[in-house]
Amino acid sequence: MTEYKVFKLFRGGVLIGGAKYVRDSGRITGHSLGGALASLAAAKIVHSKAIPQERIKLVTFGQPRTGDSGFASGMASSLSFYNYRVTRARDLVVHVPPRVFQDYAHYRTEIFYDNDMKPGAKWIRCVGGDEDKNCANKYGHVLNNKSSLFI
Repeated sequence: MTEYKVFKLFRGGVLIGGAKYVRDSGRITGHSLGGALASLAAAKIVHSKAIPQERIKLVTFGQPRTGDSGFASGMASSLSFYNYRVTRARDLVVHVPPRVFQDYAHYRTEIFYDNDMKPGAKWIRCVGGDEDKNCANKYGHVLNNKSSLFI
């Protein structure tokens, strides 16, 4: 299935009739590249007004930087109710693409696990912006951190 066919399917099912089928909340999630796609889908749903933003719940896991700082600030304002990026210590993916090449940025709010993420593991809600130095960013860029290659 081509990307355009997938978008047409998404457009017909969610963007046109979304509010009709979503009773309490629309949950959108994804891992890694799927997290990036989930954030784009959530942005499109809110922008098209298919489902009110207060009914969208977006949670991604190990999501790469998906857009520039304008996209990040737009996500923060348009999905301000329930919007979380779950990250783990030394995850390579959350640091790509590197910020040194362009204005790539994460949107808020990061939930950071500095451990193995087993049930009951402690986590923190990062409040220092899109690149909180106390969360995934505290390990530095992946190219400078060879220990992250051997998780």
